[in-house]
Amino acid sequence: MDFSIVFIIAKISIFSGIPAVLIGLYRRSFNTAIIKWAFFYVLGSLVIDVASNMLNALFNLHNLITINSWQVIKIFTVTAFYYSLSGKKWKIPSLTFASVVLVIILLEGFTTKHSFYGNMLGTIIGIGLGFHYFYNLYKNETEIFIEDSVTFWIACAFFFNNAGSFFSYLLSQQILTNSATFEGWVVFVTINIATNFIIAFALWKAPKTITK
Repeated sequence: MDFSIVFIIAKISIFSGIPAVLIGLYRRSFNTAIIKWAFFYVLGSLVIDVASNMLNALFNLHNLITINSWQVIKIFTVTAFYYSLSGKKWKIPSLTFASVVLVIILLEGFTTKHSFYGNMLGTIIGIGLGFHYFYNLYKNETEIFIEDSVTFWIACAFFFNNAGSFFSYLLSQQILTNSATFEGWVVFVTINIATNFIIAFALWKAPKTITK
């Protein structure tokens, strides 16, 4: 793949959260129980991506602080979404998971390196929560027309993102250190774009029909 194409896709990924954020603001999704966590997720993703890009492009500053901060925001919002969806209290587990990931990132070197173990733990937790949700959905058989479920689409977006991120982080050392394989990182940014678009679709549907 041509490097310029990879560069274009990466730039699209940075701003891919804009449609979801605009839809969320227009539909006031941040005031809706459960759905609000998808809005805060994509808002955090957009802020982190834009901030990282600006720090690097305008000031040539190391942006590991913003990059490593994202995993904490991500695991907090994803955990809050799944626990709110199940009707359980979300504050304690969300804060606990986010705190554990933050501690691991700090131990790895918050400003000196890309957090491998913190990112991996965050994605594993996200995958586990996703499996638990889909298992209960199958077990309880509460959804007849599952494609009409807004929360189902959000859960799919989160699961897809965490599963894809897991393999991207697993291969990050080879992808980021070898110029011949750097194009493999396009998989990660493509996953980010797809996640944001799926959430945008869910937020657009949210005011019409919200089912668990």
